[in-house]
Amino acid sequence: MKNWGKFITVITVLGLMSGCVEPLTPQQVIAKSADKQMASTFLKKGILPKKEKLYDWSPSDIIQTRRALQTVTSDISDAIRSYNSKYDSSTDTIARLFIKTARARGNKVKLYKNSVNNAIAPFVPAGSYANISIKKFNLDPAFIEFDKSGRVVSILVRRHYFPSINNRGLYSHDRDSLILLGKFAKKIEMLVGNETLSNGYVSTL
Repeated sequence: MKNWGKFITVITVLGLMSGCVEPLTPQQVIAKSADKQMASTFLKKGILPKKEKLYDWSPSDIIQTRRALQTVTSDISDAIRSYNSKYDSSTDTIARLFIKTARARGNKVKLYKNSVNNAIAPFVPAGSYANISIKKFNLDPAFIEFDKSGRVVSILVRRHYFPSINNRGLYSHDRDSLILLGKFAKKIEMLVGNETLSNGYVSTL
């Protein structure tokens, strides 16, 4: 699988950078993950659409995928309208897998408006896109998994980048899906106010 090969390449590079000559196996990555059950879901061969690439598994409390969307006009407003008309990230494969995994362990998932995604996504390290000037965090809903005591277990948010413009004046458009786990999810729980969550609440799934 093409996606699988890219994942192994990323892990190999990370291993070489740390002085390890052997790439991590999927089982080793799962063992290091802050949420082994969620990691196992997204590491299954063929589980993700071909256009959705596993991008980076470091640190262990973030699962990140990236999808290159169509090239759009240099007008960002047109790009946003195009995205909203063609994609529904509340029901895509990433969202369905996230919800299925959370519910399988007896937890609830709450769906929130774009305003909550916009409040959470900027806290996530930007990685290779740290210096990109055009970022959008308010194009998608957010999902939060809660345990039986009402504490946050994991979070799914998206962010969009327009990293380059070609010689025809068209921007490329990439979207990251970010699943926040373990201590990082708990950190976000402390950073995002209850009022923000209350105002952005849509439904419990």
